Amino acid sequence: MRLSDNGVRFIAGWEGTVLHLYNDPYNCTVGIGHLVHLGICDGQASEAPYVNGITQQQAEDMFRQDVGRFEQAVNRLGVALTQNQFDALVSFAYNLGEGIFTIAPNLVAAVRRNDGAAVCQEFQRYVYAAGVPLPGLIRRRQAECELFNTPDEEEWYGMKLYAEHTANGTYIWASDGRRRHYVENAQRLAALQAALFLPSQVTPLDAQGVTT
Repeated sequence: MRLSDNGVRFIAGWEGTVLHLYNDPYNCTVGIGHLVHLGICDGQASEAPYVNGITQQQAEDMFRQDVGRFEQAVNRLGVALTQNQFDALVSFAYNLGEGIFTIAPNLVAAVRRNDGAAVCQEFQRYVYAAGVPLPGLIRRRQAECELFNTPDEEEWYGMKLYAEHTANGTYIWASDGRRRHYVENAQRLAALQAALFLPSQVTPLDAQGVTT
């Protein structure tokens, strides 16, 4: 799979575009999150091509070249994914490094079983820099969670909504009897109902997922 145009916009929106060297926050970076080297900018030789800044076109070209490694990292998982799931995982890897999936077995297991709620929980483990949770990373992980759990538009049709009541709270799912997709909050539920014409009625389930 390849990153979609929406995925490109999603990642670029979070990374931002900086046409000069900067620390993000602890590594030397340029353009759209292009890693120059680990550690802060300090005059190393790898910084030389960027000391006078780069153009917007150069930033975009570097991004397109960089993102291929992260597409490959997600494809190596060998999991059938929707486009939105793929884009969310590429964004996650682009932010944390293509090797992240080798050290995040619980996340990979959640992806393999298509457990959107567990994927979101695992995403939220990766919001720290130097042991400090960063608000920007918390927001990005939440956005990646929402993207992962937003089915590609055509997948919504024919689905019904279900509420699953468990000891840990109530979870909303959209399902067609074969697949189910986690809806992460009431605001997202309302938006999906309005935009994609999902039913307004939510069928309650017990903790085992049986209609009550």
